[in-house]
Amino acid sequence: MSRLTIDIPEPIDRLLRQRAQRAGRDVESEAGEMIRKALLFASIRELCQNATADFEKTGMDSEECIEQHLRDDHARRGVAYD
Repeated sequence: MSRLTIDIPEPIDRLLRQRAQRAGRDVESEAGEMIRKALLFASIRELCQNATADFEKTGMDSEECIEQHLRDDHARRGVAYD
């Protein structure tokens, strides 16, 4: 585990302490959890944005994309796709 020291404005400190109290955690644990979630969700958003951009480049509509995915999935498994 790493330790990080940051300066935050007083109103944010109050909010963080309130959240920690409601969650039954110490302030450091609550801040760490909030940072972890923020980074995780940012990564997920980035992946989704990249996937959306890749999809748009194909020129397919959603039904064509699903159909292609099913064909590829069946081919990968060696199963006929009707």
